Parts: sequence; C-alpha cells; structure tokens
Amino acid sequence: MIELGRDADLMILECAWPDDEKTEGHLGPTLAGKLAMEANCKKICLTHFYPPCDLENIRNTVQETYKGELVLASDLMQFDL
Repeated sequence: MIELGRDADLMILECAWPDDEKTEGHLGPTLAGKLAMEANCKKICLTHFYPPCDLENIRNTVQETYKGELVLASDLMQFDL
C-alpha cells in the first residue's frame, strides 16, 4: 500500500473498525495513518466505516501520525484532482 500511494495526490484506504475492534483483513485508524504518512501522500480519504465507528475518534487517531489533509468519506463523495 505504501508504494501504491507514494507521493499520491489522494490515497483512499478503508478503515472499517476502531483500533480496539480491528478485525483481520481491515485497517484500523492507527495503521491507516501510518500507511499514509509513510507513503507521503498529499491527502487521505478513509472509507468503509462499520456502524461502531466514532468518526471523530478515527479522525483524531489518524491525525496522531498523519499530518496531511484527511477526509472521511460519505456516500457519493467526489474529488477534483
């Protein structure tokens, strides 16, 4: 994922669960933030949230490691790049 997102204008990652409820095959916010930071992407968009997610908690956790622009996806969202 890091190489695919390296220096990208926009990196889109799923972030299905909070860190304390992470399940196999899905990213939590800490790992998503680390991937985005290591990839040095300009903007990250997180998507695929499951109902137990507190989006403000996810935002705060990601921003502990990733200092770029962070967007939390919503249905029908579009980006101009």
